[in-house]
Amino acid sequence: MPSSLLSRLSTVRPQLWCLPVRCSNLTVSTERKLLGRDSIHTQTLSGSLERASTSRLPSDEFHHTASRHVLRGILRECTYLPDQFAASWIRQHALSRFRTYEARNKAHAGDETYEKRLETIRRKSRQAMYQLQRANEGDRKMLMKALSMAYGRIGKRRRELLKPLLSIKEAKPDQDTTTKGNVGEMIDDLANPSTLAGPSATSLSIFDNKSSKGRIIGPVKARVKAYINDLPAGLRALVQSQIAASPPTIARRNPRRLGVEIPELNTWMKPMPKVRVENQLSNWYANLLSTVQPPLPDKEWGHLRDLALGVSQAPPPIPRRTNPTTSPSILEMVVTRGKLPDNLFRKDYAHKIDQRFMQRLWAEVFSQCPLMKYDSASDKWNVIWGHHVLHDTRTDPIGDAANTPHETTDAR
Repeated sequence: MPSSLLSRLSTVRPQLWCLPVRCSNLTVSTERKLLGRDSIHTQTLSGSLERASTSRLPSDEFHHTASRHVLRGILRECTYLPDQFAASWIRQHALSRFRTYEARNKAHAGDETYEKRLETIRRKSRQAMYQLQRANEGDRKMLMKALSMAYGRIGKRRRELLKPLLSIKEAKPDQDTTTKGNVGEMIDDLANPSTLAGPSATSLSIFDNKSSKGRIIGPVKARVKAYINDLPAGLRALVQSQIAASPPTIARRNPRRLGVEIPELNTWMKPMPKVRVENQLSNWYANLLSTVQPPLPDKEWGHLRDLALGVSQAPPPIPRRTNPTTSPSILEMVVTRGKLPDNLFRKDYAHKIDQRFMQRLWAEVFSQCPLMKYDSASDKWNVIWGHHVLHDTRTDPIGDAANTPHETTDAR
């Protein structure tokens, strides 16, 4: 081969490896590994070239761009959800989560695992977007998850609905903070609920050596009794009602009983240490809160009831825009692409989203939702469960089943 041709190839070959990438105010061209070295050539708008010391693009800029695309995808999918309340709640939840992560990531910018942290956050956000896409395509499981999150059966809103109930101690509902007489309205009024703390520590030091039947009980049972008696009255009424009503366990299991068995003696046949008793009571309290279904506000509970019973119909979801161009035939796809596209055939999880399909999903969510009202005349909490309302409506369509309390629990 002539030497002139070799010299020409040696000058042209490195330019074939350049991959130009456009950024906001500069043009970056990355070269692959040549002679065991990486290099980045940065050309500013003025045309001067600078060699950067790093071997990759700025991770923050790439993360902001990718996160912005995913957030726009999530907000776009929210507009296609068949439930307007769920769409509005998921939209504001996604915005708050992205803003929280943006402020939280700045505190970890100097960590060694910073890039891995950003990659994990992007992966979780993409998973959320894909789940919303499957829900809008008719995936029953993903659509049920979206409705359960919006109506407080799982996730963050469930804990928010549970906080006001835990902040109510032994105060009577006719006091200043509970003058409206139901937990649903208190949820809207309590802007700063107390923390998710268990009963006070003073109740753990109360010893009642006599039970209600007059029998002598040990110190451990006395501590357990004092701990349970110090629970908020509304929480005790809700737990006892959930145990008796046994609503469908779609999102979480129901509590078995309001109590815990702690032996008086340990393995060495010595009195149970107080620290171990307190730890077991704390674990039992945490497990109890994980099984409780919080009540919904009155207006939201009534709206969900009308949707589940078919009294009111939600507006139809916004249809997606279709591509006006004609799709190629299967033979053309095979010839041009070498394989068939993945979305050519019908997806197994896809279901037609119509009024009948959504009414069944709303009924499943409503069957797990209670409504709590306080009766000042009898000094009791009345708890109405959704699955009882659905059952009574099917058996007696004319009667008003929603106004009849099914579970009345003494919370004095």
